[in-house]
Amino acid sequence: MQQTKSIQNLSELDWVSKKDDRLGESLIRLLRKFNLNAIGKLLAESKTKGICPKGIFTTLFLFPFFGIDNIRCWIHSGLNADAEGKKDVYYSLINSPHIKWRDIVMHFAKGFVKTVDKHSAPTEVLRTKESGTRDETDNTPRCMIVDDTTIDKTGRKIEFIGKVFDHCSHKYLLGFKILTLGFWDSKSFIPLDFSVHQEPGKKKNRGLKARELKQQYTKDRPAGCSSMERIAELSVSKIEHGVSMIARAIKKGFIPQYVLADSWFITDGFIKSVLKLKSKKTGPIHVIGLMKSNRKVQYNGKTHNADVLPKILESKIKASRKLKCKYLAVRIIYKDTPVKAFFVMMNGQSSWKLLITTDDTLSFIKAMKYYQIRWTIEVFFKEAKQNLGLGKCQSNDFDALIATTSLAFMHYIVLSLGKRFESYETMGGMFRAFSDKLLEQTLFQRIWALLEGIYINILAALGVEWEAFIKQVITNPELENLLVDCSRIFYSNNDYPKPKLSIL
Repeated sequence: MQQTKSIQNLSELDWVSKKDDRLGESLIRLLRKFNLNAIGKLLAESKTKGICPKGIFTTLFLFPFFGIDNIRCWIHSGLNADAEGKKDVYYSLINSPHIKWRDIVMHFAKGFVKTVDKHSAPTEVLRTKESGTRDETDNTPRCMIVDDTTIDKTGRKIEFIGKVFDHCSHKYLLGFKILTLGFWDSKSFIPLDFSVHQEPGKKKNRGLKARELKQQYTKDRPAGCSSMERIAELSVSKIEHGVSMIARAIKKGFIPQYVLADSWFITDGFIKSVLKLKSKKTGPIHVIGLMKSNRKVQYNGKTHNADVLPKILESKIKASRKLKCKYLAVRIIYKDTPVKAFFVMMNGQSSWKLLITTDDTLSFIKAMKYYQIRWTIEVFFKEAKQNLGLGKCQSNDFDALIATTSLAFMHYIVLSLGKRFESYETMGGMFRAFSDKLLEQTLFQRIWALLEGIYINILAALGVEWEAFIKQVITNPELENLLVDCSRIFYSNNDYPKPKLSIL
């Protein structure tokens, strides 16, 4: 039986230390926080030809930190000189239908929370098992965020591939939809779970010709293997499965106060399903999200289209000087469910946005502030695609797509932990010392505050839609880099007042 000493232990990853001593040591130290020994059983069923699967996993995990895109690049990089395993053992792990990648991602997420709770100040960690909340010093509550993103592909022979509608480009693209559940712990965003979905189309052929479907890659999988669960999810409703992922995460100990979603998910079924997740230990879990304004709602016992209420209740419309907008707060009933609705119109715009919440105690300002947390998942999609290889897998094997997507999620969790404590210093110093309180607000919060100022004071008056503006920022790397530089300059003084409000 082969044994690979150089990759059996994290401290003996020679190729890492040879690349960059300081970076290698920092990565290894950071990975130890996630207790990789605990995932050994989850990797045990993969065929690795006698070589430690944990070592293979660790090597695969470190690829993006050293500019390695895939296994082929690793084999030809020269960095694998000390690794005895050949390329087959890496492909075997990536393509294995047995590995429970969902459990491994959840293990990393729980490792993040455990490390944060251990090294944070007591006043900022106070999370009661009864309520799942943090103390009043926190800026925002704990939230779960559900959203999907399009993973476009070029190969029509990829297993289960088909055409899906992309809401950003408003076109049908060849690829998949990745439904993602994320968790905001009041300071940081981490991904918890995902599922891959296809769209059958009107002809139930995924938008492809019969010849193209026949040429797609297939392979036999044993009954009951982990990937069979993923395959079954391909055709399940994203709204239905989103609720399933939330329920599963709650059982794992991730207890939110709010579930955030955009207008596509805010349906009667989704709202009622989330409200049913409450328990004696966790208390109520509320929904906050945008709703399409053409929905039928009840007000004062009468049924109306939601978009006519601002006209009916014109005398109750108020103005927010801080957000420079008009708003109407009203309690309505949507499909037998009481909700609090906020109609919002930014200065310079002519249409109302409808923000709803099942928490009738929320004020307009808090509802607006909490909903902006939803954009952290959009930032995650952008960063994971741009820097962590999300959706870049070139394999025809569906199991490889699951594996590489899971690795991208884990990469983001590890980097989020690094950002949580490094305060923009080198990675080598991130765990050297912890102050009595968490370090200064994250770069995301700085950029967000800058965006608010630009939009509220300039763009809103010009009639620019907030959704269009923020989408452009997220998808434009040059603009993002400019904002990062500006935010570092503007907030370099710790005494600089930090904006407390947010907008749709």
